[in-house]
Amino acid sequence: MEQFRRSSDSTSSDLIPFAVAVHAILNGLAVKIRSQNNRGVQIENGETKSRNLYEAGT
Repeated sequence: MEQFRRSSDSTSSDLIPFAVAVHAILNGLAVKIRSQNNRGVQIENGETKSRNLYEAGT
C-alpha cells in the first residue's frame, strides 16, 4: 500500500500524487501545490505542467 507523506520539506515529486488527487476531486480544476521549504507542482488538464513551481506568498 502506498503512503503519502507531507511535511514542510516535501519535494514536488512527493506532492504529485496528492495534487493529482485534488485535481480529480475538483473535476479537472487547475491545482498548484508547494511545501513551505521547497518548490511545488502544477497540474492542469490531467498533466503535470511544472515540477519546479515557485510562487511567493502575499
